[in-house]
Amino acid sequence: MIGKTKNLTATIDVSESTTVSSAVENYVHGQISGLIIPGTFTGTSVTFQGSYDGDTYTVLYLDGADYSMAVDESRWVVLDPTVFYGVPYVKVVSGSAEGADREITVLTSKVL
Repeated sequence: MIGKTKNLTATIDVSESTTVSSAVENYVHGQISGLIIPGTFTGTSVTFQGSYDGDTYTVLYLDGADYSMAVDESRWVVLDPTVFYGVPYVKVVSGSAEGADREITVLTSKVL
């Protein structure tokens, strides 16, 4: 049974000239289980970076390839929470440059 969902925010800051978001802490509120993509998002896919210490990030792979999801503006994207087990810190990476700062809602759920 899935418990209460907690919303976290991952922000892509375009002033940093990057497509990588700020980090969210996985496990604090449960496992990452979805994303809410804002209506202004211009990327068509996202990948993820993970870290064990919050400082060094590497691409998350699943079955030998980047764990990636097709996205579109104003969408709720369901993610497989098992991909994020054992990954304490996660960043969302847009597949293309964003025209302004973007706040992606990261949903976490506790399994009861």
